[in-house]
Amino acid sequence: MKKLLILGDDIAYGYKKSFAEHLGDGYSVIFKEIPIHSKHNDCLEGEICVDSGELLSCVESEYKDKCPDCDIIIFNCGLQDIKYNWMEEKIQIEKQQYEDNLIQICDILKNTGASVYFVNSTPIYDEVHNSMGNIIKNGEIVRRPHDLEEYNKIAQRVVLKNGIPVIDLYSFTKAMGISAVRDHIHYHEKYENQQGKYIADYIINKNKD
Repeated sequence: MKKLLILGDDIAYGYKKSFAEHLGDGYSVIFKEIPIHSKHNDCLEGEICVDSGELLSCVESEYKDKCPDCDIIIFNCGLQDIKYNWMEEKIQIEKQQYEDNLIQICDILKNTGASVYFVNSTPIYDEVHNSMGNIIKNGEIVRRPHDLEEYNKIAQRVVLKNGIPVIDLYSFTKAMGISAVRDHIHYHEKYENQQGKYIADYIINKNKD
């Protein structure tokens, strides 16, 4: 049985059940609960606030040079990095810091000896995420679609340079349309199930014996 570790945020949490079911009995799936330490991590209601800095702290402390429960590692970060405080005109993790964090994360995960995959960030719809209702609910924090696209490009460049494949969940999810979104960043269960199957099919195909 292959041991698979998921290191991710809200989107990974949403699809993990469907993902594990579609992988079948040949895989044991662990979703890592990553502790949040940063005082500057503005966590919105219902979110798992794992940005690249929190993920780096986790892999540095727990997976440096070892991961006994990892034949395969799937990781993602980005949606929490691009949270933008419009009152302070400040993004949570600047682009250069995001890139530097990813470089270090890739170095550590590659050295575990596991097969490593990166899942890019799912779309942001400005008219939903940054609607007046969500701004009232979430306060000063918004997300800007152009930031998401830039950070996805940064991630793709970094991980491919490190020989880590990108699972393009962005394009797959974009094709579902805006009706797939149930709030500012999360998806209706039907679409989370489709996301899980999409990633499971990818992993199965890449890890055939």
